[in-house]
Amino acid sequence: DRILGKDTAHETGIFLYSSRRKGEEWKKAYVHFEALLVKRKGKWLILMEFQKSVASEKEWKALSGN
Repeated sequence: DRILGKDTAHETGIFLYSSRRKGEEWKKAYVHFEALLVKRKGKWLILMEFQKSVASEKEWKALSGN
């Protein structure tokens, strides 16, 4: 969800963080988040991000309708 103002925004959702060490399989982490953004000189900047809790792949896919 996104609440958007002229110069401020609040967003909630899930992000996917993935990493891989050389020679290993990819590791994925789905995370619920909230973010506060401000617009400065025409660019959106994240002022605050709260990584709330672990999410599931099922929740992630539900957001995109897959």
